[in-house]
Amino acid sequence: MILLGLALATTPWERTGELRVRDADALVVPDVAQRAELGALVRDLVRAAPSGAVPAGLPERASALGLSLDVSDGIALLGSNAGWGLLAVRLGPASPWVVQAPHPWFDLGTGELTGLLFAESDARAALFATTHRKLADTTDAAHQAEGGFQTLTLALMDALEDPVLVQIHGFGGGHTGADVVVGGWGAASLTEGLTTLGWVAADGKAVPSLAGSTNLQVRALAGRAPVAHLELNKATRTALRDDPALRARLWAVLKAWAR
Repeated sequence: MILLGLALATTPWERTGELRVRDADALVVPDVAQRAELGALVRDLVRAAPSGAVPAGLPERASALGLSLDVSDGIALLGSNAGWGLLAVRLGPASPWVVQAPHPWFDLGTGELTGLLFAESDARAALFATTHRKLADTTDAAHQAEGGFQTLTLALMDALEDPVLVQIHGFGGGHTGADVVVGGWGAASLTEGLTTLGWVAADGKAVPSLAGSTNLQVRALAGRAPVAHLELNKATRTALRDDPALRARLWAVLKAWAR
């Protein structure tokens, strides 16, 4: 059922949890035609978002793809129960920024953190994977070329003028003593900025395993848009979750980097 125009008491991250696919048998990899229509749907939604409204006919198009399209507190929520992800699009004025959590239940805390950064910023969109990275061979959102997550990402980048992508990841002990590892396109200068938060920040070249060099979203946007691929250790993720002021400072550093 499509619920359009209703003030639903749910956040994008809560909606992501509702749509989480736990059974591999419920997964559907979108075919060529479905990816084309999904991309067109997202482009139309995002291009109309500055008007503050969802275009007529989009709910029906979403439903035909097996998607839900809800509106909650000025945020359009486009979601799938087949593992294609949850896209949140801010309606009305916004900056052309996209925040992503491709591994929210593998990199624990990154989904909640992505939701908080989106809610507290002026980013146009947030995108969450709706499966665990290890559920099946097709559920690593950062490495699935034909998946819904990649399709949604490419459509967002096409629809936004001068887009910026921030992707949130997490790592455990044993990789590096750094608090954050920075990868992506044009992100080398971001490392120094992050040290102003009191963090030990490492460039991805120093920690190749955490640099996102095989990440499909990062690779697809090479030369097209600034991309910050942030790998955060557990303590840093926890600190950001618990401290709104620290999240605001992080966002300010990101904004300064992308100017």
